[in-house]
Amino acid sequence: MTLRHVRALVLCLLVWPATAGADIGGGLSGYSVTTWTEKEGLPAGRIRAMAQSGDGYLWLGLETGLVRFDGLRFVPWDASTLPAGSVWSLLNARDGSLWIGLSSATPVARVHNGRTTLFGASDGLPNTLAASFYQDQNGVIWAGTLSGLFRFNGRRWEHVDVGETDSTAVIGVYEDSEGRLLAATPMGVYRRASPDAGFELVAHVAVASNLHFSFTRDRSGALWVSDFHEGFRRLDQGRLPPVAGAPRGWGVQLLHDRRGTMWVATQGQGLWRVPATPEAGTPSIAVATMRDGLASEAVQALLEDHEGNIWLGTPGGLQRLSPHRVTPRRDLGVARALEATPDGTMWVGTSSGLKRFSGGENRLFTEADGLPGAVVLALHAGPRGELWVATELGVAIYEHGRFTRLKLPKDANLPRIFAIATAGDDVWLRDFFFRLHHWRGGQLLPVDDLPEPFRTNVRSVYTDRGGQVWFGAGDGQLAVRDLKGGLKVRQLPIGGAVRLYEDREGVLWVGGDDGMSRMDGGEVVSLTRAQGFPGSVKSIVEDTAGQLWVGIGTGIIRLEKAQFFEAARAGDARKLQYRFFNAADGVAGIPVAEGTCTGARAADGRVWFVTSGGLTIVDPDHVGAPPAMPPVRIESVTADAQKYDPQSGLFAPSQTSHLHIAFTALTLTDPTRIRFRYRLDGLDHDWIDAGANREAVYTNLPPQQYRFVVEATNGDGVWTPGASWNFGVEPMFYQTRWFAVVMTAMAGLMVAGVWRLRVRSVRRQFALVLAERIRMSRAIHDTLLQGLAGLALQVDDLSHTLEHADRQSARGRVVKMRRMVEEYIREARQSIWDLRSPRLAQSDLPNALKQAGERAIGERPVTLDFTVTGTPHRCAPVVEEQLLLIGQEAVNNAVQHGRATRVGMEIAYDDNHTRLRVSDDGCGFDPASLAEANGHYGLISMRERAEQVKGRVRIDSAPGRGTLVEAVVPTV
Repeated sequence: MTLRHVRALVLCLLVWPATAGADIGGGLSGYSVTTWTEKEGLPAGRIRAMAQSGDGYLWLGLETGLVRFDGLRFVPWDASTLPAGSVWSLLNARDGSLWIGLSSATPVARVHNGRTTLFGASDGLPNTLAASFYQDQNGVIWAGTLSGLFRFNGRRWEHVDVGETDSTAVIGVYEDSEGRLLAATPMGVYRRASPDAGFELVAHVAVASNLHFSFTRDRSGALWVSDFHEGFRRLDQGRLPPVAGAPRGWGVQLLHDRRGTMWVATQGQGLWRVPATPEAGTPSIAVATMRDGLASEAVQALLEDHEGNIWLGTPGGLQRLSPHRVTPRRDLGVARALEATPDGTMWVGTSSGLKRFSGGENRLFTEADGLPGAVVLALHAGPRGELWVATELGVAIYEHGRFTRLKLPKDANLPRIFAIATAGDDVWLRDFFFRLHHWRGGQLLPVDDLPEPFRTNVRSVYTDRGGQVWFGAGDGQLAVRDLKGGLKVRQLPIGGAVRLYEDREGVLWVGGDDGMSRMDGGEVVSLTRAQGFPGSVKSIVEDTAGQLWVGIGTGIIRLEKAQFFEAARAGDARKLQYRFFNAADGVAGIPVAEGTCTGARAADGRVWFVTSGGLTIVDPDHVGAPPAMPPVRIESVTADAQKYDPQSGLFAPSQTSHLHIAFTALTLTDPTRIRFRYRLDGLDHDWIDAGANREAVYTNLPPQQYRFVVEATNGDGVWTPGASWNFGVEPMFYQTRWFAVVMTAMAGLMVAGVWRLRVRSVRRQFALVLAERIRMSRAIHDTLLQGLAGLALQVDDLSHTLEHADRQSARGRVVKMRRMVEEYIREARQSIWDLRSPRLAQSDLPNALKQAGERAIGERPVTLDFTVTGTPHRCAPVVEEQLLLIGQEAVNNAVQHGRATRVGMEIAYDDNHTRLRVSDDGCGFDPASLAEANGHYGLISMRERAEQVKGRVRIDSAPGRGTLVEAVVPTV
C-alpha cells in the first residue's frame, strides 16, 4: 500500500459518518441511514435549509452560515462574502445561481460562478427575513419575506401585493400544475390566476406557525400543504380538510420524491412517510422516530438529491436515507453459513441455532430439537438431500425431520469443524486449525495419501457434480481427488483458495485471498488483485441468468463469466466490468467466509450472502439500473500557495516548486466507492492509481506545456473519461533556450580562453627556459669559453718556450695563468648564481642590487654610488629577479668593457613603476653599431629580461661619454 493510499484511507476514516449504512426499521424500512454530526466535521448549528446545485454539491443553511458538502467534506463558505447571521432559506436556480435568505440587514444573497451579490434596501428589499424562495415556470425568482412578497426583475426587487396589507408576511411561495402562483401567509393561502391578475384567498385557515410552511405536489397534480396541527393537508378546491387516519403533529416541510412517496418533516413528532395512494384511499402513514434511527424527533429540512437519496436536517445532525437495492436481514443474529437443499429450503446457520426458510415458513432449530450445539459453524447439502450441520459441540445430519449425530470413536480428536464435503461414503472435514479429516463408516481414516499442505493448511473442501473432491490449500495450491483416489495438484496465483463453485456448464470457479480463477478442463485463467481484480473472494453464486455474484472484501459484485474469461486471458482486470453493491445499497456489512458455504441461490432465484451484519438477499431482477457515474471535475489548483482557476489555461509562475491539484466526482450516495486515477502528460508515462484520494501533488515541474487528466470509476470497473486541464509552467530566465545558447557560447569562450591562457603559460615557461639557456650560453661564451681559449693559447706558448725560459719567469707565467683560472671559475660560479638569486630570498631588492654591484666591482679601483628614491615596496618575485640581473649585467659591462672609474646605481619607486638606472663614466660605445655577431649578448639579454616582466630598457651611450642603462617595469 502506497503512502497516497494510506492518506486516502485515513481521510475516509476521519470523515466517514458514525452510523454509515445502518438500516432503519419501522417507518423507514427499505432505507439505510447515514448520519453526520460535529464529530464527522459538520459545523455546529441547526440546519434550517438545504439545496443541491446543478454540479452536485449539497448546500446547507445553518444558524452559523452557509456550508458546502460533497459527500465527504464540509466546507464553510467564505464568511467574508456573506453578512453574519443565520441562513433561513435556499434556492438553486436553473441558471446555476444559489439564492440565500439571511437574517441580516441585507436579507438576500446570490452566489453565482463563485461571486457573491448582496441585496438590501437599496435594491428594493427592506430589512426583513426571506423565509422562502421559488422560481416559476418563466424563470422569475420570488421571495416570501416577513414584509411581503417580492419579485426579482433581474436588477432589483419589486414588491407584489397579495391582497392583505403591505406588512403581511409571506412564508411560502409555490406554483400549481396550471402555472398559477400561490402565496402562503400566517392567515391562509392566496392564489393568482394569471400574471396580470391579483391574488385571491384560496383557504382562510391558519395552517402555519412561526416561519414554517411548505407546499408540495403529487403525481396527480394535487397540492399538499404543511399544517401546524394536523401535520399536512390537501389543498382541495379552496378547502383544507384534514387527512383521515393521520397522526397529529406540527408539520414543517413536505416533499414528494420520485417514487411518489410523500415525506412530512415535523417539529417533534419524527419523520412521516406517506406512500402514494389513490385519491379516495386513506394513506397508511409510517412514522419514524429516534428508535428507528433518526438523530432527532424534530426534522427541520427535507431534500431529495439527484440520485434519489432523502436528506434530513435535524438538530442532531445531517442524515441521508438511501433506498435499498438489496435486502439486509439483521434480525437473525450472527450468521455463519448458508446452504440450499434440493427441496427448495434455505438453511442459515447462526450463533443461536439453525434457521430454516421454506415456503414462507421460518423455523429455528436449537439444541432442544436435537442440534448438537447452539452455534452453527458449517453447513453442507449431501447427495441424498440430507443436510450436514457442524456446531461447536459436534457434527449432525438432518434427515427425515430429525438430527442424527455423527458417531465418532471414543478416542477421536475432532475439533470444531468449519467445512464439510461428501463424496459417496467419504466425508471430508476441515477443522478450526485448518487440518483435514477423513471419515467413512464410523471411522476416522488417515489422510497420508495427500501432500502435506492439504493435511495441515487446507482452507476449503468441495465436491463437484462428478463426485471429485477438491482441496484448496493456504499457499494457492489446488488438488483434485478423482473417484479412484488419484490426485492432481495445481498451483494458482490467487493465494489461499477460500471458496470453490461449479457453475451450470461444469466450469469450476476458485476464489482466493488474492483474486479468482476459472478452470475449464485443463485451461486455467486467473485475475489477481495486482492485475486489478477488486478484492479477496469470500463467496461465489450463479444466478438463474448465468451471471456470477461474488462476495468480496468490500461488498458484492455481479460479473459476466465470458467477460471475466476475456479479461483473464488478457491479464488485465481493466477489461472487466461489473456491478458493485455495498452498504450504501443495503448490504448488511461486508461478505465473510470461514471455509464453509456463505453464498447460495434460493429456489425463487434470489441470491443469499452471509455478511458481517447478518444476511444480505439480492433479487437479481430488481436491483435497479446501475447508478450513473458522476462527472469528474477539477475543484482547485494551488501553485506554491497561490490559487488558480482550473477552468483557465494556467501558465504557472516560474520556479513553481509545489503544484497541488484537487479533484472530485460529486456523488452524495456513496462517495467512498469512487476510485480515481490520473496522469500528467509530459511527465507521467502511465496512469497513477489514486484510490479514494482526491488530490495530486507534483513538485519541481520542469518548464513546459502539460495536460492533466483524471478519470474515475464508481466501483464497477469501468473508467469514465473525466476532466482534463491544459497548463504550462513558465521557465526562469536561466531555463530559456536563449539562455542555454548564451551559456553554451560562454562556456565555449571560457574553454577557449583557458586553453589560450594555458598555451600562453606554456609558451612563457618555454621562453623563460630558452632565455635562460641563451643567457647561460652568452655568459659562458663571453667569459668562460673565451677565457679558457686564451688560457689554452698561453699554455701552448709556455710549452714551446719552457726549455729556454728561466725558472723565475716561467713560474711567474704559471702563477698568472692560475689566477686567470681562478677568475674564470669565479665567473662560472657567477653565471650559475645568476640562475636563481638567493639574495632576494634573504633581503630586499635595494640591498640585493647594492651587493651585486659591489661583487661585480671586486678589487678594481671603481667607486660605486647607490641611491634609493621613493618608498621601497615589494614587487612580484619575477620582477625583482629580472631587475637584479639587469643591474648586475649593467655594472659588469661598465667595469669590464667601459673601463669606468665611477658607477652610479639608482632604484626609484612610485605607485605604478619601479625604475632602475645604472650610469658610468667609462669610455662608452655606439649602441647602434653593437651587433650580436660580436659575441656580446649582454645588451640583448637586458632587453629580453625587461620584456619578460612587461617593462622596457633604454640604453644611452656614445663613445667617450659613458653609458646610461635605464630599466622601467610596472609595479604589479
